[in-house]
Formats: sequence, structure tokens, C-alpha cells
Amino acid sequence: SEDELSLLKGSTILDRIQKSKIGIKNDYETISQAWKKMMNNDDDAGVTSSDFPSFAAFDTMLAVVMSRAFARMGSSSKNNNDEDIAMLPLIDLCNHYRGEKKKNASSLRNEDDSVSLTSNDVLQSGTEIRITYGAKGNSQLLFNYGFTIPGNIEKDGSSNDVIEVKLGTSEKVLELRTGPKSYSYGCFTKAVELFHPQQNNDDDEEEEAPTFEEFMNDQNDDEELIMMMEGNIVEEEDDDDDIENDKVAIKKLDEALEDARGRYDFKKEFLLDATKHNYYYASILIQSELRTIQFYRLCCQRVLERLQQQSQDDNDTTTKKTEPDSSIKRSDVVRLEEQANELSEVFMRIRYS
Repeated sequence: SEDELSLLKGSTILDRIQKSKIGIKNDYETISQAWKKMMNNDDDAGVTSSDFPSFAAFDTMLAVVMSRAFARMGSSSKNNNDEDIAMLPLIDLCNHYRGEKKKNASSLRNEDDSVSLTSNDVLQSGTEIRITYGAKGNSQLLFNYGFTIPGNIEKDGSSNDVIEVKLGTSEKVLELRTGPKSYSYGCFTKAVELFHPQQNNDDDEEEEAPTFEEFMNDQNDDEELIMMMEGNIVEEEDDDDDIENDKVAIKKLDEALEDARGRYDFKKEFLLDATKHNYYYASILIQSELRTIQFYRLCCQRVLERLQQQSQDDNDTTTKKTEPDSSIKRSDVVRLEEQANELSEVFMRIRYS
């Protein structure tokens, strides 16, 4: 309903939901018109064009299929195609668990194309059977299945939640994800480049900053790489222009993230105590997106501090301290701060070593 969608104001998923609603309506019109045309041309069909199911029925059944069908189960296991879906009775009753809570059962596609469900533990009577739908973000879970899960974070500290956001005046959609540097470095550098002073002049020859994995793979001298990551290589003289350009871009990025934070309409007291209300799932998604924004603002602050030290600019007082969001748990804040410190360190070594 529109009231339920209003709970997602500010979230990056809202636009996708609105577009999907339009797409589903268009699909219904296309299918119904084709069916009615076929029925009108078939005198022996025994039905009239008015017998086509209503849009409400079509929408409900589509939701059932989307939320309960299993990918790669609709044809031979040799095809292994995500678009080959099938409904699996009983197994589709199992709930999804990931991150902080573990699954206690696993589904398996057998060689004869049958499917089996096997428990991983000894299950007592009345125990909920838990499987995993995969490493899906809460926006995917809410969009496709109608629920979200708290603590959607893997053992390595990486979040499964990825937010798609437009920042500043750019129409480019950025994907932001929290986690160790191998997950977040590429997201951060792409966001910084979006606000770089030279961006407008270099659009025709845009070259994206290397991801953390690309940087690691490009290193030919393992010994030198280890020394650099440990901070034991004497750095060459810094390019003051590069530092100033990065400072300008990161400050603009931080301002854009602050604006993105302001788009959300959820009240803090609702976020902290949503388990008693019907907007529980929406609040989990919003909290996750706010954590992601908080993380990248922390990264901006940490990098700006290091750039200021690098340029020895004692007169630069424009760095704003990012205050912890009161709707974010303290344990999450500690983790985000540690990951932001790690990212800022590797950003400086890759950018200025």
C-alpha cells in the first residue's frame, strides 16, 4: 500500500519498487490483451474475454512465484540456469537465515534432478527449519520475499547489504557496502572520483581508480608490496595538487552523504524500538542503509585527517567530525570505525605511495 511504501522514504529501494509496480501492470495489460484477442478469434474456446483473471489475482500469484520459486530447479541440473525456476513444496516453507544466525538444514539438487532437504543438526520437535537463500542484501529480501533480517553480516565483517544511491547532482548510481577494505575500497574510490575537480574535464577519457583486488594483482614485487602495506617504504614527494583535489572531492562527498542521510523520514525512536510495530522489516532496512552512510562519512573524515597530516596544513579546519548516529547500535559503531580506519590507511598507501 502507499502507507507502507511511505515508510521507505529516502531508501534506495523505493524507486525500484515504483518501477516494478509499473512494469507488472504493463505485463498484465500485454498478457490480458493477447489472451482476449486469442479467445475472440477462437469460437470453440468456450470462454469469453471477460474470464481473464483480475489484476489483483495476477499480482498475488506473481508475488507467490517470485517469493517461493527456486532458481536453477526448473530443468535439468546440467543447464544450471538462474532463469530456470521451480516451485518446491514443503522446502519453500523453510525460512532464510544468514549472518548472525546459522542455518540448520541444507537443500540439495541430486543427479536425478530430485531435491532433498537434509538437517545439519539434531532437530528437536518444534524446531524451526532454517536454510539460506544465499548472500542476499536486505533490499533484495524485502523486494523479492517481503522480509528483512537484522545482523545481515558475514563472519569476515562484510555486510550483504548494498545500497544503490545517487549523490550530488550526478545521475550515476553508486553501490556502497560496508566491510573490510577488500569490499569497501572500490566503492569509496569511485564515490571520491565522482566529486573530483578534474572529473568534468576528463569525462571523455574517464579512468576508474583501481579496486583493492586490482591493486594487489598489479604488484609484481611481493617483497615491495609487503613493505609498502606495512608502511616501511620511504614515500616519494607528494603531489600537493593531488592532495588538494582529493580533499575537495572528499569534502563534497561527505556533504552529499549528509544530504542523503537527510532524505530519510523514519523517526529515531521508531528505529530503536520497531519490534512492536508493523514497520519492523522496513526499520531493519533503513537502519542498514543508515549504517552504510555513516560508514562512508567516517571514511571521509579519516581520510581527510590523514590528508591534512600529509600536507602538513595546520590551517585546514574544515574537516567536520561525523557524530555517531543515535539510531545505530554501539557495537555496530565500533565495527564501522575500525573498518573506516583500515580503509583510510590503505587509501593513503595506494594513492600516495
